[in-house]
Amino acid sequence: MLTKAGLLCDANGRKRSLYSLRHTYATFQILYSHIDLHLLSKNMGTSIAMLERHYSHLEVLHRADILAGRAEITRGRVRKVAAKKETEIIQLDDAAVRKTKEAAQAVEAVARSGNTASLRNH
Repeated sequence: MLTKAGLLCDANGRKRSLYSLRHTYATFQILYSHIDLHLLSKNMGTSIAMLERHYSHLEVLHRADILAGRAEITRGRVRKVAAKKETEIIQLDDAAVRKTKEAAQAVEAVARSGNTASLRNH
């Protein structure tokens, strides 16, 4: 099989075995099949800890779009989502800033006093 695929020897001329392709299999499963490490560990007969030790950097690449909000997982499949609107930055006038500071100070005072029941009434 390796001879037919042209993979019998590595770049240094050393013979490969099917076992030597284990790393390639794990890498491709993580990057392209979107398989989680628990399922992959069961499939490969190894521990999640070993997979994390050797392949955790791939998990970040694999989940980059999800972490950035450009994709979501639905029924085990990663699906691109429409771009979300950028967060709008607003400018508060002096009165709004003063009221916000006063409210924060009031909450801090109540928290220091330990009487948090009064916060529930607002």
